[in-house]
Amino acid sequence: MKKILTSFLGTAFAALLSLVFATSAQAQDGTQNDDFLFRVITSSGTSDYSNGACGYGHSLFGAGITEELCGEIVWAFDETPDSLVCDTIITQDLTGKIALVRRGVCNFSLKVWYAQQAGAKAVIVANHYATATDDGCSIINMAAGTNAALDTIPSIFVCRNVVEEIDNALKNGETVNVCFLLPRFYDAAGPYHYATPISQVDSLVNMGVRFVNRNAATLENVELKASITEPGGNVVTLTSTIPSVDPGVSTFQYFPGYLPPAVVGEFNVEYTNSVYNESRDTLRRKFVHTQYTFATDNLINDPGGVGTTNANFISGGFLHQEGAICVTGPNGGNATFVTFGISNIDSVYVPNVPPGGTANDINIFLYDGDVDEDGTIDLASSFDDLTQVGYGVYTMTGLEEDGVLIDAPVADLLTGQPVELKPNHVYYVSLYYNGLEAGYGRDIRFMNSLEEWFYLNFPSTPLAIGNGTALTFFDGGWSGADVVNRLQLQGYSSSTSEKPNRLADDQVTITPNPAVDQVRVNIDLAEVSDQVTLTLFDARGREVARQTTNNFQQGQLTMNVGNQASGMYLLWVRTAEGSAMRKVAICH
Repeated sequence: MKKILTSFLGTAFAALLSLVFATSAQAQDGTQNDDFLFRVITSSGTSDYSNGACGYGHSLFGAGITEELCGEIVWAFDETPDSLVCDTIITQDLTGKIALVRRGVCNFSLKVWYAQQAGAKAVIVANHYATATDDGCSIINMAAGTNAALDTIPSIFVCRNVVEEIDNALKNGETVNVCFLLPRFYDAAGPYHYATPISQVDSLVNMGVRFVNRNAATLENVELKASITEPGGNVVTLTSTIPSVDPGVSTFQYFPGYLPPAVVGEFNVEYTNSVYNESRDTLRRKFVHTQYTFATDNLINDPGGVGTTNANFISGGFLHQEGAICVTGPNGGNATFVTFGISNIDSVYVPNVPPGGTANDINIFLYDGDVDEDGTIDLASSFDDLTQVGYGVYTMTGLEEDGVLIDAPVADLLTGQPVELKPNHVYYVSLYYNGLEAGYGRDIRFMNSLEEWFYLNFPSTPLAIGNGTALTFFDGGWSGADVVNRLQLQGYSSSTSEKPNRLADDQVTITPNPAVDQVRVNIDLAEVSDQVTLTLFDARGREVARQTTNNFQQGQLTMNVGNQASGMYLLWVRTAEGSAMRKVAICH
């Protein structure tokens, strides 16, 4: 299974990168499909920035970057530095220059059009600090607006930290140049996730990197290296040779398989090539081995969290679901907790939720990513493609703090015990928030790590805003930030949650089973439970019904199931004393 799985991931990943490269060359719809490095050159040195937080965002209109472009950058108005460029025609000559304008008041494409009319060959839009969620690293992608169809030059959006570097140099009387540099050595990839438990360590057979021949002539025998510094200082060097690569051709080249030692610690990887030797051509990646933790984030929490705009959240039906891949090793394991964090509890917590209300619930799903074990990941268009094997619920208290992680128990749907993970298998751990009942129209912001690490794990971090039918895949999460969405294996000691108790078999019984219109749940608790919640799941693990009863100890609860299709279901019973999962057949 493992060889088939890794072969699939490598093939799919290489195909994806080829598609991205081809689309970039077409330069359609602005710079959104272009992969380039943005370079700032001042008297104090050279700084390179990539797409994502603390760098730049793309435009969704105008021209793309089809060739390397450099030029002097100036504010669009000499007499009005930090210009908005909204209602005044630019009078100075910007021919051959790159115009710097400020975000605000009018749409982005109008600003670009004004600069284009003055002769600018590209436009840089500077971010502001005008909103509560903006900081020096915040970026967005620029949507089209007025005059977008007339814009024929490229443009990007840059964070304030980059703008301040440029503006300080300009204020000192310096000439500042910027460049858009096309990639020639990039997409360095290693493991499936940043953090892997030592019990799940396996050979890395998909380590590789992309090389592009930007020379005018064919290159022969290009040597690539991946030098891995293991915990303790031992260095292992992998080499791979490209026999021949024509001008403009992009090649993703794999290294020989590497089995890292199963020790806790950090592995640093340095990728180099024999042709290009600028600083941008030495790529550095890292991954870690942990005792019990799978993670696609880099284990460093960044304040503020990430989420979509409230407008997008509302238009998407108030639904937000995150996912993170977990690939097991030859030993398999047992999953017990999911770790995450909430950064905007004041915006999403609902006080005084009525009995049975779910406004404060965050659902935790653990999915089998290849239920038929054919070596192909089932995830294609939505989370509904996957089969749920584990479940948990975290109910917000209103006391959560940004920067403080939460451990929520996750249990097997059938047994209520830790979820037994198959060896050499792919899983997805998922956080699901439904804000419809809350009625605030504000999206939840899950905690994240800021620095993006690139892994060969496509599709690694799926995201659905809305009903899940328009799933988006991210290599690194939200524009360079990865959501903290970690799966913990048995042995992990939680500081915020206790292991859930399991009710005995005779404490919860179901009659009739099979059921027609109603399911009667007989419950026998030692003490009165403030709440008893019944949740019904279909065969794919999707919640289809829920009800809550207050102050209950012994007796019978009835759930109507007449509107459910015939088939097998799972009923989850949650009480203050413990929980139980029972199979239910519905036959009409």
